[in-house]
Amino acid sequence: MLTLKPPHLTGPLFNMILKDGVLTGTISGGTSPGGALHISIADDGADGHGPMGPVSMDFITTPDSTIAEGMWNGHRVHLVFRKDSIRGTVADNSDINTRTDREASRGMPAMRTRSGARIPGADAIDPLPKNSSCEYFLTETSPDGALTGGSICSGMPQPTKLEVPKMAQAYLTRPELVTVLVAMLSAPPQSNAEETGPKFETATPPPEPPPVIIRRK
Repeated sequence: MLTLKPPHLTGPLFNMILKDGVLTGTISGGTSPGGALHISIADDGADGHGPMGPVSMDFITTPDSTIAEGMWNGHRVHLVFRKDSIRGTVADNSDINTRTDREASRGMPAMRTRSGARIPGADAIDPLPKNSSCEYFLTETSPDGALTGGSICSGMPQPTKLEVPKMAQAYLTRPELVTVLVAMLSAPPQSNAEETGPKFETATPPPEPPPVIIRRK
């Protein structure tokens, strides 16, 4: 669950800020280990560092979809976002061991952005391939507008529901929304008795205090 109160996006697994096209903060706890992220978002892609490794995504826009293609947490991401569906895979934040000393990363190719520049710190945090990912196939729309279907994370299939309110779609640009959704979908959904899946909520502002009226006698 993710609550949007611009520029803050918060929830049990998330504490992020989206400002001036830069997403920062942390993903933590719950179903997987987490960490800090710092991602710069442009119209055609996003670069930076996710909780467990480098991020370098291209956004391919077609008349009916936006495709996020590239690398998340140092592993492949390919997600196709349409108005009525989301399909694809993203490396999750679980079962990924990282190399924290430079000795362990010697001889490994340097992680680079979409433009070919080195990603700062990528040599020191080099994710080991564990093939741990989440596959999503949300292909139906419920009466409340949420996307429903299923997901398979680390081999565990489960029904999944994604809710994105109109406020989030209005406040965030398409590239920003896609980047936030990739971050959300990289944290495996949590199961409960009825439904499971990432969910946006809009923060309800506190009620205004009643006016103070001073009467002269």
